[in-house]
Amino acid sequence: MKVLAYSETGEMQEAIRQSLTAGSQVVWLHELEQLEASFDWASARVLIMVAQHWPDRQLEALLEGFLPRPVVVLDQTAEGAWHNREPHPQVHLVDRKELADKLYFLTSAQVDNPPHMLGLFSSRNDSDAALLSICTAWSLRRQQQARVLVLDLAMPQADVAAYLDLPLHNNFADLVSGHLSIDKLERDRRDGTCLSDVDIIGLPPGSSLAQVTAEEVSRTLQALSTRYDHLVVNLNGMQPSPLLRLVARCCDQHWVLADQKHLSITAAIEMGEYLLQLGVRPGAVGLVLAPCYKDVLPDQHTISQHSSLPLRGILPWSPHYLTAINAGTLLPPQGELQGYLQALELMLHARKVERWWRKFSIRSA
Repeated sequence: MKVLAYSETGEMQEAIRQSLTAGSQVVWLHELEQLEASFDWASARVLIMVAQHWPDRQLEALLEGFLPRPVVVLDQTAEGAWHNREPHPQVHLVDRKELADKLYFLTSAQVDNPPHMLGLFSSRNDSDAALLSICTAWSLRRQQQARVLVLDLAMPQADVAAYLDLPLHNNFADLVSGHLSIDKLERDRRDGTCLSDVDIIGLPPGSSLAQVTAEEVSRTLQALSTRYDHLVVNLNGMQPSPLLRLVARCCDQHWVLADQKHLSITAAIEMGEYLLQLGVRPGAVGLVLAPCYKDVLPDQHTISQHSSLPLRGILPWSPHYLTAINAGTLLPPQGELQGYLQALELMLHARKVERWWRKFSIRSA
């Protein structure tokens, strides 16, 4: 992982090098001109700036140009002037003691388990994200006894409700515009029109978000995030767009979907890069593979060599589950679907990566 660093003097360079996680490559900036045209500038995940003056127009320009990717600022000014700037969610002000932990959080493969809001991303319809959304919601509901919502925004059509042989009562466009209230979901549950406390909100054919504002969408997502313990957002088939950006910034985990085809994997890597350029923490983006041929698993080693995205997991071949879908018996999972669920849960509940010295910092009784 590439990290950019800038300091007017060399006094903090060694401290920064010692704070980087294993596998991180630091590139020192010496000339601030023409950075936007350089490969290092475009491919870097984090920028570290040592601030020694206030005001400093060069650092301000560097910061604004790098955002929304995360920026770590070591404020070395005598008066701590950078702490008086208007706060930005992607600007992290730290002192020397906090630097290592902050860089570890921003650059490691650490994940939050289970996710509060999980996004499933793919610019191509190569993976059955509707099945993955349903099983994810089922697992979260069963293991966490939590309130779970599937927000189905897949393109060109939302299939989650159809897979469960349920009518789609709740339209996300109506919810954002105010024609539908979140309280209606409570009434649906009491009326028995939802399944096992897993609510579904979709975007039926013909629905449009063209007349709503980004603020209204963000406010609705925030309200849903507060109401539910877990949200699973199916964005399968959606190209990079303002809506995708809004949802991505709300998610704490981002699964990029692909199958074995070269075009599919290439598109997934491009989607992952797009998410990282939005400022998503690298450890939150993972590649999820699914075989498109029975009994032929994706070549994990080759894919890992050509992708900077960490491999979150591999799902079993799934087209034969169409029998259960067509019969309306998808849930509860039975038979071969249990294997699919087990593979999903390995990805869903992956353990956090722990820094090696923390194991020795816990005192024994």
